[in-house]
Order: sequence, then C-alpha cells, then structure tokens
Amino acid sequence: MPSSDIRDILVHDVHVGKKQQHPPSSSHVERVLVYILPGNPGLISFYEPFANGLVSLLKAGNSADKAAIRICGKSYRGFEVATSEKTQGEADTDGGPCMFGLADTIAACARDVESFADPDPSGPPTKVILIGHSIGAYILLELLARRTELKRVDLIGGILVFPTVTYIARSRLGRIITVCFPCFSSSLSNYVGRY
Repeated sequence: MPSSDIRDILVHDVHVGKKQQHPPSSSHVERVLVYILPGNPGLISFYEPFANGLVSLLKAGNSADKAAIRICGKSYRGFEVATSEKTQGEADTDGGPCMFGLADTIAACARDVESFADPDPSGPPTKVILIGHSIGAYILLELLARRTELKRVDLIGGILVFPTVTYIARSRLGRIITVCFPCFSSSLSNYVGRY
C-alpha cells in the first residue's frame, strides 16, 4: 500500500432502514459502533477494504429497523503515519524516548471507543461491537473484561479474527506444538469461551 494511501483514522457512517434518504434524527434511531482493532503493525489503513465490504453489505441489506452505524478504527499510538501526537521513539518531556506499552495501548483504545461512539446524552448508550485482529483480538478481550469502565457505551459483542491461532495445529510446527503442549489449544478455547 503506497504511503499516500495510509491514514491513521478510518470512519464510515452508514444509515440503514426502510427508505432512508438522509441521516435520521438520533431520537428515532439505534446507534451502533463497529470498532476495528488492528493487528500488527497497528495501522488501520490496512482494514479499509474490509470496512468498505461491511459498508456495502449493510447498504445492500433489507433492514426494517432504522440504525445509524459507524464503522471505524484508529492506528495504535506509536504506529501513526501522519499525526501531531508524539510517536514511539520521539523525545518525551523528560528527554527520553516516548514508548507505548500494551497497557497504554489498551487504555487508549478504550478512550477511542468512547470518543467514536459519540452517544446522544439524552438517549440510550451507543451499542458497540468490537472486531479484533491478531493483537487486536487480545485488546478486544481486555476491553470486554473492562466493559463496566466504559462510559455511555454498551459493549454488546466482539468478533475475534485470528486464524493463525485457530489453524496453527494444522501446520508442521503446529502439530509439534500440539504434541508437546496438548493443553494449549483447550486452555485457549476455555479463555475465549469465558467471554
């Protein structure tokens, strides 16, 4: 992907429901946020074709229910391509490099979800569906565990996209790992099954 095509924020607003010609008023519409948590290297631009596919499917559907759906995501801090925020490796206020750990990334994602949800203060909380790929799947699980801390959003579900873990046992090295560590796959499914 050429660097000119790389953006740090992805946002698509879709309005569904019978005969929707323009954005409906917020009081008569269910608000839904579909938030994409990218995998490595943490750039949301790589998920633009996926988001465009979701938009096309939603527009082609025949929903009788009116809904304002926002599909979005943001590159992880430190992986931005063009931003005014400090990025990893730049000098921090104390002169040291600015590094973002996993805990910082999870906290930033929680703030971003709240920000992008843009709930109507007089209405119900915005419903949120998270889609996490690779490290994004881990961040998704962490956000689910902290869902009571999120303000004005109703985290209703998540989609874990990590086929490497799902199909690793089929590879040559995966078969060796499965033989050496037979409890790995059942432990992983038990952990994911809790959510």
